[in-house]
Amino acid sequence: MYTVEWLLETTRYFCDLGFFEAYSKLPDKDLIEIIIFLKRISEERRYYYSNLAPDHLLSLDEVNYQASINPSKEYKLFDEEKDYQIVELDTKRVIYTPFYIETFWGDDLPPYKFEEFVKLLEQLSKISRGNFIPNEIVESAKEEISFKLKYCNFVPVHCSFVPNSPPDDPFILAGDINPMLLGTGYQFEQLDCGEPILLMLLSEEEKGKLIQDRGWKFLPDYWMFDPTDISPYMQLRRNLQLRPID
Repeated sequence: MYTVEWLLETTRYFCDLGFFEAYSKLPDKDLIEIIIFLKRISEERRYYYSNLAPDHLLSLDEVNYQASINPSKEYKLFDEEKDYQIVELDTKRVIYTPFYIETFWGDDLPPYKFEEFVKLLEQLSKISRGNFIPNEIVESAKEEISFKLKYCNFVPVHCSFVPNSPPDDPFILAGDINPMLLGTGYQFEQLDCGEPILLMLLSEEEKGKLIQDRGWKFLPDYWMFDPTDISPYMQLRRNLQLRPID
C-alpha cells in the first residue's frame, strides 16, 4: 500500500540526490503523473518514454488518458517498504535486472566477445553522470580491452583490463571498473533488494545518506561469487583493478 503523499515525498528525496534530473523541477502534479505512468508501463516502453523531454512526455495521449491515480485500487503498484521501486524507473541512472541472478558460471564462462563488452561499457557510461566515459576502446591483446579515460583531473589515462564477467553482465563488469574510479569519488554500487538488483553510480556521501536515511544495503564487488569457494581458474581470471598502460 502507498499514498500519493508518500510517493511525492520519496520521489522528491531521490530528486535531491540527482535522480530524475529531467523531472526534478516539474510541479508536483506533473512529477507524480510521470512516475505513475512509468511504473504502469513495461520495461521496454519505459526506457523509450523516460528519454523523452518532460513536456513532450506529458503531452502524449498515453499519459493524459491513463486512469486516475487511486492507491486504494492499485495498492500493489508501489510498496512503501520498497522505495527502490521508484529509483528503478530512472533508466538514465539505474540498470536493473528484474530477477535475482543466482547463476554461478564457475569455469564455464560464456565465450568472450569484444563487441558485447563494448556495449556493456557504453551502458555503464550512460548511468555514470559523466564520471566514466571511455574513449578509443580497442582490443589490445587476447581477451584484453583498453581505452582512454578522462579522469577527474581532466588528464586522459590509458587503461586496460581483462573482463571477469560474461559478456552480457554489466553488474560484474562494474566491479572491474570501480578501481579506476576511486580518485573521482564515485563508485558503481549494487543495491541489495533481493529482487531486483539495482546498479547505480554514487558518491561516498550519497551512499552513506541512502544507508542512513533509507536503510539501503549494498552488495560488495563480485557479490555473485563466494570468495571462500571459487575455483583456482576463476581466481586467476579475477584481476581486481584496471592497469595503466605504460
